Amino acid sequence: MTLPRTVADVLSDHVRFEVECIDRMYLNVYIPQLQFAQGIVGYLNRQLGMRVASTAPLGAITDRFVTAIRRFAADREIPIVDFARGQRKDDVMHEHLARLTGDERVLFIGRAQEKVPLFRTEKRRDREGKTYPWIVKTTGLVNQFYVYCVDADFGPFFLTHTLDRPLSGRVFFEQVIRDNLDLGRPDQVSLIFDRELRRGGKRPTPGRFRTRVITANVVPSLHVDYKHATIKQCHKENQALRTETTINDTRDFGIGKRLINLPALRQVGFKANRRLLDVQTISHDPINGHTALTAITDPVITTTGRRVAGMRFTDPRVDALLTAILVFRLLPDGFTNRDLHEHLALLLGRHPSTITSGQMSYDLRRLRLHGIIERIPGSHRYQVTLHGRRHAMFLTRLHHRVITTGLDDLARTDDPPALRQAADTYDSALDRLLRQAGLAA
Repeated sequence: MTLPRTVADVLSDHVRFEVECIDRMYLNVYIPQLQFAQGIVGYLNRQLGMRVASTAPLGAITDRFVTAIRRFAADREIPIVDFARGQRKDDVMHEHLARLTGDERVLFIGRAQEKVPLFRTEKRRDREGKTYPWIVKTTGLVNQFYVYCVDADFGPFFLTHTLDRPLSGRVFFEQVIRDNLDLGRPDQVSLIFDRELRRGGKRPTPGRFRTRVITANVVPSLHVDYKHATIKQCHKENQALRTETTINDTRDFGIGKRLINLPALRQVGFKANRRLLDVQTISHDPINGHTALTAITDPVITTTGRRVAGMRFTDPRVDALLTAILVFRLLPDGFTNRDLHEHLALLLGRHPSTITSGQMSYDLRRLRLHGIIERIPGSHRYQVTLHGRRHAMFLTRLHHRVITTGLDDLARTDDPPALRQAADTYDSALDRLLRQAGLAA
């Protein structure tokens, strides 16, 4: 029995370069007093001289701020961009960054409507039925102004102003996803984040415990949630395995929100990433399997620069070659060109005279350069290598007993076998789903 290996263990055999860093950090500059309703009332009373609690006067402050932003942009010829729905702000930033001349400046100002927490005034009634204003905390769509800048020392960054007005390694990663769909279970989340989770009692741990696989175009990503935090894993740009922890509320880990807590927060994120790789298991190393397959099926370039075609195991001639060499696998003295010639002709259903010596020399060279056979020193005889025998046996049986059998099962209409029945059931269920969604052609 093959025991599962951890992803961290498998990666240790393949990783050449590793980076661990904070990808991005959002710093909120705020006035604590204005984060709760009573503080808003105090501000309105003491700063604006209002005796009645109402957020209406804040609209005038917002208008003046917008006017100042637009004047600032016009005076300095800074473009203002209205972000489209679903548009990636980073992409717009990179476009402007590519055209930058000089060391630092404000690149552009972006505007978007986004849902954020805010304060509103609502009308309430007392016991006598008289109305009075009351400030409450709620959410709403407001204008957000993003000021994108470049600093000579700090690099690219942006400031956001909220205004209260109307993304072989792929084979490996896909196997990781298949083998770790249970990561969102509370016991697994507890190991990853090193936190005690309570599912019952008076104070159960809040949040949804789940594993999500999200596919953007053809690129999948794995998501694990804990309270307001999320770990995302993806195959970044088909080059590297990226594991990132996003912490939206530091209080989830008993850490304050001030900047002095960054070192502690940094350790939480880094340790969660490491523990995820230690918790994840994988049934096999698909990188090694993919490498072994491509070593047979991909072309080989010799030291002289000559290209030798790959051994595509579904090709009839390659299938015949792999089947033929299995006949010689136990011969102590190996086999010759003539021996292979005779067996190959029979497997291809051809007369030996129709296969030239040049064609046979080419086939022997392909088998040898792909490591399936080797020449016996001091002779013109060949023997099958250990991994050549194993690979030939596996690939020929896969071709003859699985692929062709399965395709025949799918094609049969009379007395359909289980595979065809399962395919028909799946197709019918998919058709029903499309009809229900109104997407049927």
